Amino acid sequence: MLPKGYAYRIAFCVFRGFNMDIFELYVVNMKYVRNLKNIEKKRTGRTNTILSVSSQTHKEGRPFVGIIHMVSGMKYCIPFSSIEKKSKYLSMAENITFRKIKNDEGDVIGILNINNMIPVREEYISKFIIDELPTDSKEQADYKRKCKQELEWCNNNASEILRLATELHSIICENRSFKKRNICPNYKELEKECSKQKKISKRNIKKQLIRKTKP
Repeated sequence: MLPKGYAYRIAFCVFRGFNMDIFELYVVNMKYVRNLKNIEKKRTGRTNTILSVSSQTHKEGRPFVGIIHMVSGMKYCIPFSSIEKKSKYLSMAENITFRKIKNDEGDVIGILNINNMIPVREEYISKFIIDELPTDSKEQADYKRKCKQELEWCNNNASEILRLATELHSIICENRSFKKRNICPNYKELEKECSKQKKISKRNIKKQLIRKTKP
């Protein structure tokens, strides 16, 4: 789970021709994510297809590893979840909608929720410093070390993840028969919302990186 006071995080990959830079952690604007969630609810009536950032449900700052995937000219962020919150996945067989993130010892340390991917634009994200700082608490330092392990796994499995994301996007957007459609958002509607969203100030995004202080 994300340490208290930290913001909604993703990893961002920049494509240059046919080459791909390594994934890095970024923060994404939470208001934008909430807007997408509202659009999804309005269009489909579902609320479980986009991971919540609601403080009322104690999920504000839910971590995202965003394997940014280009499809139809859009960048997509694929999130991950804490295994502590998704323990049911330990006994489940992997499929096109999710992958288990493992450390070097083969232990599952997180879940990559491919079905919960969302379209993003660059102005919605700002880089998060993953390197440990002298001012970090033990909880924050532990979280950053875990993030590094998760990013390493994602980089080592990037081709497979992007292949699955591309295939899943095609299945949903082409209305093909798919038993797990109810856990996937309406990607086309989210893309429309992403394209028309107003530009977000980088300063407002960076504010989410600042640890909340007690009054």
